[in-house]
Amino acid sequence: MPPELDLHDTLNALGHAILIFDQAGKLIEYNRSASRLLGLRLHALKAEGWQWVLQQCQVVDEMLTLQDVVNEAILSNHPIRVRLLLQGEYLSSWVAITIGEGGLFKTVVTLDILDYGELVGMFEQFQREFKETFHSTHGHIELIDNSIEATDDDRPSSVLKKRIRGFIRLTDVQTLRASRLMGLFERLQAIRLGMLQARLRLPRKRFNLEFWFEDFIEELSETNLLDPESIQHAYRDRLSLHINTNLFLRADPAVLSNVLQDLLRNAIMYSDPNTPIAITAFATSQETVQIMIEDQGYGIRAQDGARIFAPFERGHTPHVMSEFGYGISLHIVRYEVESMGGAIWYESEYNLGSTFFIELPLAQEG
Repeated sequence: MPPELDLHDTLNALGHAILIFDQAGKLIEYNRSASRLLGLRLHALKAEGWQWVLQQCQVVDEMLTLQDVVNEAILSNHPIRVRLLLQGEYLSSWVAITIGEGGLFKTVVTLDILDYGELVGMFEQFQREFKETFHSTHGHIELIDNSIEATDDDRPSSVLKKRIRGFIRLTDVQTLRASRLMGLFERLQAIRLGMLQARLRLPRKRFNLEFWFEDFIEELSETNLLDPESIQHAYRDRLSLHINTNLFLRADPAVLSNVLQDLLRNAIMYSDPNTPIAITAFATSQETVQIMIEDQGYGIRAQDGARIFAPFERGHTPHVMSEFGYGISLHIVRYEVESMGGAIWYESEYNLGSTFFIELPLAQEG
């Protein structure tokens, strides 16, 4: 009689991610592919079980909830094919129910791990060409501007200079905006295609958050945080740092930098240039660190709260609508923070200011 197969070893041999939950919703089995796919999110899944799945997964292209899909699988006694949106990442999935002795059932979720190699390669080539075009255009704009500056300032040339400079200004604004849009699109692509999770799974050394923030603030002088049409001012003078010592993270420094730049950009744009912005970081326990970005700006209306992290949505107040934006940065920020095993939320009072909170796991020694 052949030996029985070991369930765990068998699941680990599969290329699909497998999650098995008992009737109480506890995660009782998962395979190596699931661990690779979910990364740091697996900790929350182990702790919260099926409730985490219900909260984090949305059914795409169907007027159904995930619980509706489970109920259909129970009634049909067949696996149900479904597309899920898991924290910004699209996953083709199967949901099945197995019923054992005493009528107890288990929920089995199978997640496809697709190979986007060809698509990614084509898109990366398009991105390189797109970027080169913008960098070249921006360089030519500076050359034209310098040439105009060197001409004699008689009346006819001054009129021409003014007109050409206005055209250059408009072109430069659109170039910088398009370049920023491409940066946001790259980050969204990394989330949607699973590249961010793959990057975050790479081993990395822990880093001191206090020292990292010093470098981060210094590098802001070389970063275009504000839109060219916004009121330009020395926003670095408005920033105050309050970072506790001996805080260590293993988060991706580049991803964290993008997150904080976006939060700071919003704090700067939606507050008076004469008001301060405070950045604070401290340990909330032996396992987590909290980072706060606090402004004394225009605040967020209660009726706008639901759309804050939604894609392509912005508040409808005059302060917000008067500033240029794509309405997607906070949507991306949320998924980037959650992909690093963290959480993000905010508190706000209209016309008094807002505070955005980020909680990330501390890196333990070793």
